[in-house]
Amino acid sequence: MRILRKTAGWWQVDSTEPHQELHIGDGPADVMDMALKEIDRLYLDQWGRLPKPEEIKALFDFCFSPIRNRTISEEDRMETGK
Repeated sequence: MRILRKTAGWWQVDSTEPHQELHIGDGPADVMDMALKEIDRLYLDQWGRLPKPEEIKALFDFCFSPIRNRTISEEDRMETGK
């Protein structure tokens, strides 16, 4: 991943789609880090080991599929002010 531009805790990153801006940030990375630590704990409790990278990917794909085409509702826009 190549960082194209950094702005106050957020970075624009390369996209595989033309004319599409993608951004990642410190806040979402912190949330993902906490989630991954909790997933590690659950695997250790259940299986006595950390999850394999393939399990993490399968879990992400499983969780991501229902939200892949989501849109921001008017109510969400009002909450965020955007």
